[in-house]
Amino acid sequence: MNAIEVQNLEKIYRLYPTPMDRLKELLIRKKRHRDFYALNDVSFIVEKGQRVGIIGQNGSGKSTLLKIICGVLRATNGRVHTNGRIAALLELGAGFNPEFTGRENVYMNGALLGFSRSEMERRFPKIEAFAEIGDFIDRPVKTYSSGMFVRLAFSTAINVDPEILVIDEALSVGDMYFHHRCVSKMESFRDDGITILLVTHDINLVKGFCDKAMLMSAGKLVASGDPEYITEQYMMETRQRQARYASKSYRIFQAEGEDSSGSKIRFGSEAGKILNINTLDRDRKDSAVFWSGDTIVLSVKVQVDSKVKTPRVAFTLRDQRGYSVYSIDTVRLGLQLELNGNNQAVVFFSFSPVLAPGSYSFAVRIEEYWSPKFNMLLDKRVGVGVFQVIQKDRDFGGIVDLQAKAFQSIPEIDRIP
Repeated sequence: MNAIEVQNLEKIYRLYPTPMDRLKELLIRKKRHRDFYALNDVSFIVEKGQRVGIIGQNGSGKSTLLKIICGVLRATNGRVHTNGRIAALLELGAGFNPEFTGRENVYMNGALLGFSRSEMERRFPKIEAFAEIGDFIDRPVKTYSSGMFVRLAFSTAINVDPEILVIDEALSVGDMYFHHRCVSKMESFRDDGITILLVTHDINLVKGFCDKAMLMSAGKLVASGDPEYITEQYMMETRQRQARYASKSYRIFQAEGEDSSGSKIRFGSEAGKILNINTLDRDRKDSAVFWSGDTIVLSVKVQVDSKVKTPRVAFTLRDQRGYSVYSIDTVRLGLQLELNGNNQAVVFFSFSPVLAPGSYSFAVRIEEYWSPKFNMLLDKRVGVGVFQVIQKDRDFGGIVDLQAKAFQSIPEIDRIP
């Protein structure tokens, strides 16, 4: 069963050069506006229980899309069908009356969703406890900070039995502690079959939390699918904007399908290319299985155009959920690439991570280095060099063993070698 169905959705705004042109068009019946498509022929389906992340640059149509799904805006053309009660956190202030207290707004939101006063009274203690705003619950919302507002809005949304939870960047306002609590709460919704539609700029949240991702650009849905793939497209779109801002022109390409390096996701320009990627053990033998703490050697063979003056090779180690564990490059390691006659080079990265058991992979890049804050991507392969880590010695939680020790006296700490 589908929770949300969107078909050929359009939202068109009329833009007038001046306010007077609006009046002139009304009086003389001659067009004096231009159409702006906030949404342009958007179609997609969200299945029941799915967690979908929507990403895109500012102004791409993400918020407009959510408002139409929630019934706050009316579409110009197209159709939206939802199956289930929707609880939404849209832009700051939406759905709350600033003159009402927090308590009054909670009851008002419950009434709008069809709950009686007595039903909301039973739910209120949980809402108040999760929000953690203290005595402010009985003060006007207009006196709240943005973080307090989001705490109350999120707490209300999750305690009205939502079947579809819609969140528009609200979690970016709260502090780290509350953000963690919100994500943990949304994780618990998986077993309840609650559908979550999330707009965010946090690509790690999309990769680690969502089952599916959608990329919006200029009012259009340009791509949807695996979060790892879609977030990489989003990052490439950002890099293209950086290049235009830096007055550097280059042609970007995007390749799909597995190549010789095993990468199914690849982005870059035609000024450089990753030719080969291997994971080796300390004896330089190919290996895809390592004990925790073993030496791992990442071998990367690259080729660049003669115009590239300062090439650098970089890699990011990722866990099986797509979270970055570690990232480094040849510039930060003090290695200047020396190219052979074919403008090729092989780089060996050696490290000995004490990792938790599981599956890991690399994202490998060849770039033209310009400054510590900016570089041009020449080629990037994602999901390569996949390897397994097996537990060797002690058990620990998390991803990396920090080799922690425990003492009961300061002198013992002073004797640590």
